[in-house]
Amino acid sequence: MDCTTRSLRLVYPRDGYIIEAQVLGPGGKPEYIVVRHTRHGRNPVMIVELKRPDTLRTGGKQEALADVQYYTERRFVDTCHDFMYGLAGVGLTWSVWRMDGDM
Repeated sequence: MDCTTRSLRLVYPRDGYIIEAQVLGPGGKPEYIVVRHTRHGRNPVMIVELKRPDTLRTGGKQEALADVQYYTERRFVDTCHDFMYGLAGVGLTWSVWRMDGDM
């Protein structure tokens, strides 16, 4: 187990997570998924944006990254954590990062 894995387990234990139903945008279009931790009042810890594989060639990865950054910034009002994680996936191409709340 590396240092990052140990650090994540201290902040976010392996159990007690809820994956919300996908948040719907205008016209019922699926927008993003929120992963919450049940400790301390169901705080969001990760925002997930998934795109179809065929969008990879049409700028889908950059769009997914921009979308998840925007959604994560909006969700900081719902959490007591100083940071959250974002995950953007287009087909089998994935990016994960940590975003601090003081941005």
